[in-house]
Amino acid sequence: MTGRQRRDLVPLATRMVHRFRLTTRAAADADPVFRRLWENGVKDRMPRAETWLRRHGPAIASRLTGG
Repeated sequence: MTGRQRRDLVPLATRMVHRFRLTTRAAADADPVFRRLWENGVKDRMPRAETWLRRHGPAIASRLTGG
């Protein structure tokens, strides 16, 4: 990975998890399959993933970039 890719990895992962939560929530409103996924745990796991990335992201980024 290039230095830029390493620097951008944690912010990218954070955005991806956030967007996945938003799109899955929207899909749950419109589709019974996604609604079942949402109700069977996705609604609880996604905020935990976002919190985990906020908490550990700086350390991960530091290790990836050497700083």
